[in-house]
Amino acid sequence: MLTALISIPDIGTVFSAEQLRKISQAAHAAALSVDEVVKKASIIVEERRNYDSYAARAYLTSSLPCKQVLILETATQLPEAVTKQVMEWLNIK
Repeated sequence: MLTALISIPDIGTVFSAEQLRKISQAAHAAALSVDEVVKKASIIVEERRNYDSYAARAYLTSSLPCKQVLILETATQLPEAVTKQVMEWLNIK
């Protein structure tokens, strides 16, 4: 599995060697197919190639007043937590 992941073009720009090792181990433990994991990892790499969230954040925070920008880490939060933060930011009770 790890060899297949490493063979994805530009995978190193998205995932570190340690992250790839952990992905490989978790996929193996979950009995996921190599093709399925490689396909999903390739999608993530392609998405990162087309959208740079760091550049978008830098642009928005430098171009707009801070009260007009809400920065959320949606990948690590439950939907309910994100909803709560958005509602607080919009002053919705």
